[in-house]
Amino acid sequence: MSGTRRTVRATAAFFHRLDRLLPSERSGGLPSRADFEASELLRTVEGFASGFDGLPELIRGRPD
Repeated sequence: MSGTRRTVRATAAFFHRLDRLLPSERSGGLPSRADFEASELLRTVEGFASGFDGLPELIRGRPD
């Protein structure tokens, strides 16, 4: 971790897609949308916010 914390936001399009992919209630082994948002999404956003500078560059030699 570099010490720099980035601002990370999920877009409205992300949440619209999430609505299509996950059920509103748990079923068939799938988490509900709320389950995903409360656990996986928060952890993922935090990972990007705190570790963004440590991610591999999309194009080597182009940190921009």
